[in-house]
Amino acid sequence: MYRLISFLSTYRNVILFFFLEVISFRMLVRYNDHQRHQFGDRMFEVAGTVQELRNGVQDFQRRAVDYDQRVAEIDSLFEVVDSLRNLVTAYKIHTGADSADSIRNFFEESRTNEDFRYIPCRVVRNTVDNLYNYITIDKGRKDSVEVDMGVVSPTGVVGRVIRVSEHYSLVLSALNVSFKLSLQTMSGDTLGESIGVYEWDGRKTSEARLTYIPGSVELALGTNVVTSGFSTIFPAGYPVGKVKNVIEGGEDGFYDATIQLSTDFHRLGTVFVIRSLHKAEIDSLYQSIPAP
Repeated sequence: MYRLISFLSTYRNVILFFFLEVISFRMLVRYNDHQRHQFGDRMFEVAGTVQELRNGVQDFQRRAVDYDQRVAEIDSLFEVVDSLRNLVTAYKIHTGADSADSIRNFFEESRTNEDFRYIPCRVVRNTVDNLYNYITIDKGRKDSVEVDMGVVSPTGVVGRVIRVSEHYSLVLSALNVSFKLSLQTMSGDTLGESIGVYEWDGRKTSEARLTYIPGSVELALGTNVVTSGFSTIFPAGYPVGKVKNVIEGGEDGFYDATIQLSTDFHRLGTVFVIRSLHKAEIDSLYQSIPAP
């Protein structure tokens, strides 16, 4: 105890200096918008880098577990490629090389007319145990990621970008009670009618609620539910889940349903940020509308 008191007495001025420095820095960040945003971005970058290093070890372990599954998928893809190669060869023999070239030109032209581009990203951090869950991905402003871009996995919808730094982005997870999305049904390859709004009630990570379903709509169990496309965030027809059960007794002519989510949020690895090529043009049309 004597040594501790002696140490504090000897270095009291230095300790007081650092204490006042911490208080000053905190006040500077708290009461100045510019410094607060700059500090927030830097801390977001540091947290993302640390989490990325940590996930490197976890990814190595996960990849070892998924190796056998990936090998099987690659084998099946080779079978599909062989089948397509045989079909193209047969078509060339039947119609000639010029027709085969026209097929290639058609696909290249179709690609230039696409409305969306997909930016592959890796999940750095992901929470699933809260009412307000968020995901951090390893792509940011440098990679053309912007706020209000949709995020999907190979199996379904993941969330929406709400904050962007130079190398990382923060995503509002679909497992967040504030996440909303208009949905519609899909049968085979045909889009159905718009049926309601996606909402997560914070209970199960594998289920969500479909609300405001018109009473005139008969929703069968097992019906595929997809994005409606009524925005520039998600393209129409991207999978969300399947109807698990219908909840009767809604108000004002509407009822709810529970959907089984197609995305496994516990195993998110690679995701894709959706960049709408015409978003700026569409948004400018609404900005030109005079306020009532």
